[in-house]
Amino acid sequence: MSTKTHYIDGDNYQLRQIIFANTPKAIQQCKSIAPKFKGATEMDTCRNIFDFLKNDVKYVADGSHQKVKLPSALLRERVGDCKSYSLFTGAILSNLGIPWKYVL
Repeated sequence: MSTKTHYIDGDNYQLRQIIFANTPKAIQQCKSIAPKFKGATEMDTCRNIFDFLKNDVKYVADGSHQKVKLPSALLRERVGDCKSYSLFTGAILSNLGIPWKYVL
């Protein structure tokens, strides 16, 4: 699993473009781990993802130097913020066939 963090000191538009462009790669990276989050219902699955991020990944907001971490980097470093959390969550849900959308 390749690891990558994208660094960008851009505006929100540029950050969104980085997230959108890396969504397919994130989905691929999460293919093997997604089944670990599957619950009995979609709500259970979402709770499993939420609990994992809450309990196992430290939330640290980026300062002026913004980062977008692919799931491999998020899992390795166990630190991220809403951008990386969203990319991870969407990738897991995609692999489990659960519809989702980014909320901007």
